[in-house]
Amino acid sequence: MLAIVFVSFVFIGVVTIWFFSSSYRNSNSTKLSSAMQNAKLAVQNYLSTARAYENDTRFDSITQSNGFRAFIAGVAASQKIDINLYDNSGHLFASSQEEIYQKGLIARVMRPDAYNQLNARGRSLVLQREQVAGLSYLSAYEPLRNEHGVALGFLNVPFFSSEKDLNFQISNIVITLINVYAFIFLISSLITVSITR
Repeated sequence: MLAIVFVSFVFIGVVTIWFFSSSYRNSNSTKLSSAMQNAKLAVQNYLSTARAYENDTRFDSITQSNGFRAFIAGVAASQKIDINLYDNSGHLFASSQEEIYQKGLIARVMRPDAYNQLNARGRSLVLQREQVAGLSYLSAYEPLRNEHGVALGFLNVPFFSSEKDLNFQISNIVITLINVYAFIFLISSLITVSITR
């Protein structure tokens, strides 16, 4: 009987941890996709109003302006996200966290795998896990295309979630499971003792 309780505890614990981890990753992907759509809409509206999609030169000029940098910094602050804009060659034009790039913590070029998927393969959205200085995070990339479908630049929104929160939730669930199983074991022991008398 004790073996059955132990096996069921291990099985339910593993399934619960897997479920919470999977739900957490899916939730983060959904949050990142939503943040990317909001950022892209705001950036596209700004660039359309400034007629940046007319040609490459105008797009480059506007996206490198101080006014655009202040705009994306404001959007990033209001949505509590980071925003990066790369040109059609994958070089950084503007960022809401410019100091990270100035200190050399991250290269001023797009991740080659994301650039390849967007530019060569023509994908419209890339979600991928990235890592900087031991910090793992999700990152979304989308092209900014003109009316002819030509990518003039690429928008990037990294999403930093806390693995500590996930680990805390999982440990709380495991502790709760241990308490429930200890209670069940105690009750089953009492029932066994009372039946044998």
